[in-house]
Amino acid sequence: MNGIFEVVVHFSKFKNIDLFRQGLYCIRATLHSQKPDDEKRLPVGEGMPYYLLTEKKVHQRISQNKKIVYPSKISDSLRAFYSKTFRVQYVDQEVELEDACLFRFERSAKQHADTCHLALELLFAEYNSTDYAMRKEYPPQDDFEMVSLKWFTINKFHTGQGSGFYPSTFDDSHFCLLDVMIHFMLIDYQFRQTTVTWKPPPGSQKQQVYELTCKTFENSLFPKNMLRPNGNAYTEREVRSIADKNHLNYVTRLISAYNSLARVAHTLEPSAATPLEIPKAMLRDKPPPPRTTPPAEAKKLGKPLPEIKITDPKKRFAFPPLSRFSRRITIKEGEEKDKKICALVTLMLTKDIKAIAEQNFQLWNTFIRMIPSRAAIIRESLHQEYLTLLHERITCFVFREKFAHKDRWRCAPKDLFNQHARQASQVRRAWGQAEMAKLVLEDATIFAEPEDHVVLFEESYDQSNPTTEYKSRISTLKISNNHFSTSPKGSAQSRRQNRDYTAHSSAKADSIPSSVSRPNPSFSSPPNSTTKSLLTSAEPPLTSTLLSTPSASPPSSIRKNPSGSPRQDSRPRSAAISRGQGSPASKETRNKKDGGRGEDDKMNGANRRRRGSMKMSELAKAVAAAQADEDEDEVGEEAKHIIVFVHGYQGNSWDMRLFKNHLALIFPDHLFLLSGSNEGHTEGDIADMGQRLAVEIVEFIVENCPLGFSKLSFVAHSLGGLITRAALARKEMEPYLSQLHTFMSLASPHCGYMYSKNTVLDTGIWVLKKWSKSLCLTQLSMTDHPNHEDCFVFKLSQKKGLEYFKHCLLLASHQDFYAPFHSSRIELHHDALRNQKNGKVFTSMVQNLLKPLKRPIKRYNVSFVNKKTNLDSIIGRTAHILFLDNHLYMVMICHIYRHLFD
Repeated sequence: MNGIFEVVVHFSKFKNIDLFRQGLYCIRATLHSQKPDDEKRLPVGEGMPYYLLTEKKVHQRISQNKKIVYPSKISDSLRAFYSKTFRVQYVDQEVELEDACLFRFERSAKQHADTCHLALELLFAEYNSTDYAMRKEYPPQDDFEMVSLKWFTINKFHTGQGSGFYPSTFDDSHFCLLDVMIHFMLIDYQFRQTTVTWKPPPGSQKQQVYELTCKTFENSLFPKNMLRPNGNAYTEREVRSIADKNHLNYVTRLISAYNSLARVAHTLEPSAATPLEIPKAMLRDKPPPPRTTPPAEAKKLGKPLPEIKITDPKKRFAFPPLSRFSRRITIKEGEEKDKKICALVTLMLTKDIKAIAEQNFQLWNTFIRMIPSRAAIIRESLHQEYLTLLHERITCFVFREKFAHKDRWRCAPKDLFNQHARQASQVRRAWGQAEMAKLVLEDATIFAEPEDHVVLFEESYDQSNPTTEYKSRISTLKISNNHFSTSPKGSAQSRRQNRDYTAHSSAKADSIPSSVSRPNPSFSSPPNSTTKSLLTSAEPPLTSTLLSTPSASPPSSIRKNPSGSPRQDSRPRSAAISRGQGSPASKETRNKKDGGRGEDDKMNGANRRRRGSMKMSELAKAVAAAQADEDEDEVGEEAKHIIVFVHGYQGNSWDMRLFKNHLALIFPDHLFLLSGSNEGHTEGDIADMGQRLAVEIVEFIVENCPLGFSKLSFVAHSLGGLITRAALARKEMEPYLSQLHTFMSLASPHCGYMYSKNTVLDTGIWVLKKWSKSLCLTQLSMTDHPNHEDCFVFKLSQKKGLEYFKHCLLLASHQDFYAPFHSSRIELHHDALRNQKNGKVFTSMVQNLLKPLKRPIKRYNVSFVNKKTNLDSIIGRTAHILFLDNHLYMVMICHIYRHLFD
């Protein structure tokens, strides 16, 4: 028996974030029961698309858009659905699609798999602005090439109904946003001839294995009867047990699917859904009337009470009390009872299925007719649900410790690496055994299995909290004696419990300790620490958000270029003048592939504005003075948040592009500067790099923020953290210090390479210093001067900079051997407390950096999973690069700490 599902795939809108090439684009969608072994060679879809859902008014409005080249269509040969074909011209271009297609999809009702897979292909054809100006004919759709493939997993198929939303971004080289919605429902069952394997139970005389072909539904329910054509191979008790089991499997799933969709349809249109009409024979008892107080006036007048209507969707579409199916099976004695009971069970089960399936199909047709006209409301509700579930999902792998602000001087415990590695392994293993929150629609390339998930360890040092709290979003997991165990029963609420783990600090003085005294957190679980989610397993995902979310605003219109003509720059509008964001083929990148830009590709061809002869310090002061003279309302209207991304040693602006793109998805109105002023100059003096960065920032502000900006934040990787601090010490940056907001360093050796434990790295640095005369590495290793206190890194620690930020986040990884863990976190080292010579210098650097910080700071340890063994993993370079390449870690950072970049 196969379940018949109908699936709606809906493309809401498309936005160009960082595409390389102008041209024609469209999306092709197919449904598959499982992913092929070779994901690059996509087979013909298994789901059959057969109907396009469009509303005439919406279709006419979108069709008038000149960027739409071809309408949406269905390919019967490929079993694929094509979106509208549109022309991409400039950065931040938005295209309203509102394309929806109805698929019919079959899968075995006895399969335990709870998922199916959606494949989205990004198709492309070359067509630049010159071709458009010359009125060149559009290339046929069959000539489009597939440039990117994205796999999605559709979860919760066992529930029979579900709706989900996901903002798809394709791959790094084709970073664009596609809002995808999915709706599915179980509408019926269909028997298909199948082959089953039957093996006699242990202890039988014959242990032969039989391959039986089931040609009827009765054969599939009672396959052993095919071995005994003239009799019944089952006892009456076995028949009744099989009947109850299959009735529960088939009928209850149909009823649950109906009630789940009915709640959604009722919220969208109260008259669209009515309670399920279940045959009286299936009900256990007549449901009692709701307990309500009759109106007082009706009592006094003696009039008949008004009919009571249940308006609460949860109560109106609650699961009915069904009778036990086997109790309805009655056969008189003497009527060949053994032969007829199996046929009777099959007939009764088929009737029950058809009685519910007819109503499911009718309700589903009502719902899909509402999708085009209610698309904005549904999208807003599903988007809120997506954010809720995403936060719940990723915070399961985040551990938080809160310390007093004075505890920032403490050393990390000696066994911190082993402790965090053990805890990360335990939480991955525990969540692999437990049921964790899943999105209805998940990106299979980003959301890893629990055993491959990134784990974050956060340490927050705040003046307002003198105690240490250890918090973790472990839902069905119980922790005792630092060990994880799975709860025996995973109810909907227990899966969302928050466990708080507390330990108290013994430090009292705000000074650097002479010995290590930081305590290990002890675990204790407070009672009733439950956080209620918007969703529960008993309720459909869409219902609760539709019930609680106000009416959404209509879809945003397509953003137009302010000048009226399309821009030819493919980079985001906010990064249009970012330095060094050239083709990856023209830069020395970290094994990046060629983006495939042709000579006619003008997507990255924005010309730089000519500079004046004014000195940068004077120019900065003039801009700051102009900002102060602006009217407050006018400045507030144009206030922007600028985020600067600074690459590391031997890097370029391409390195930080992926991180920028993830933030651009959340904050489309922010301005992003991918610094490129130090490309090819990272072997020189760090002070000179800081000067170049400061000049670049001032130029960016002058060109893009004539009316001022509100906040200035930095995200720096590796050497970029020191370059940023060097830039903040320059006079050019003085007018903007009061607007500094968030500083996030990714594996940046703020205290140099002193006390590095990587002998391979130390040897490599020594060779590079001798061979390439790298002044930068000489400064990082603090060998640029015989006296350590005269070294550049030490002098840089004495300069102001970090204390101006409202938020300071220091990310490191114990798996990263390129940037010393303690140096990246600006943390004291055990050896520094014992070494009287160099230890005093290192301790002074830490003190110089931390003492001015009066606001909260956060230290992190990021635990990655890398199953590949190569030279990079051996020397510890893999984790250093994963700070730039790992999508899941970036999704976690951008969503959990989005308030720091708001």
